[in-house]
Amino acid sequence: MTVSSWKLKWAAVATLGLFASACTSDSGGGADAGAGGSAAGGTAGDSGTNDGAVGGYPMAGPGCTDGEWTGGDEESELMHPGTACIQCHDERDGPRYSIAGTIFRTIDEADDCDGAGSAEIEITGNDGNVQTLHSNGAGNFSTRRAIVAPYTVVVRYQGRERVMGGPQESGDCNTCHTDTGASNAPGRILLP
Repeated sequence: MTVSSWKLKWAAVATLGLFASACTSDSGGGADAGAGGSAAGGTAGDSGTNDGAVGGYPMAGPGCTDGEWTGGDEESELMHPGTACIQCHDERDGPRYSIAGTIFRTIDEADDCDGAGSAEIEITGNDGNVQTLHSNGAGNFSTRRAIVAPYTVVVRYQGRERVMGGPQESGDCNTCHTDTGASNAPGRILLP
């Protein structure tokens, strides 16, 4: 898909107000919103009018924004940013995680492109238990600790936050938060 066709797709989605909660177990859900952001997911100071953004979401354009994973299947916490971590680890008998994903600067970053480090991911289980994770240099985050579903998520970065639109059941975040978005996710998990 070309950058211009992406812009048309995201402009149509934004116009129709279809930014829904990602991977929810029901068809309801709200849009992601954060302090200084908009329900359409814009960030503080982001008017959504520059050529690299559509519907308030920053877009990658050609190539990786922040570098690329080149280590193949070498075991590392930095490996394969953007891919469905839990699914891959299940298929290849890797470490088992209850929650795993990648934070990005742009909504359409390709698999194996590095994400954004130093974000805080706060996960609150249905039992009120809070787990705080941090994204590493590739943008990846994970935990093996159990979390009671459905759970809610808040991403924080440099004093801003983005609240996920609704409670979630799946801990394999990149299954829905793909470069094109799946199951109502608009695309990648973004920094606020």
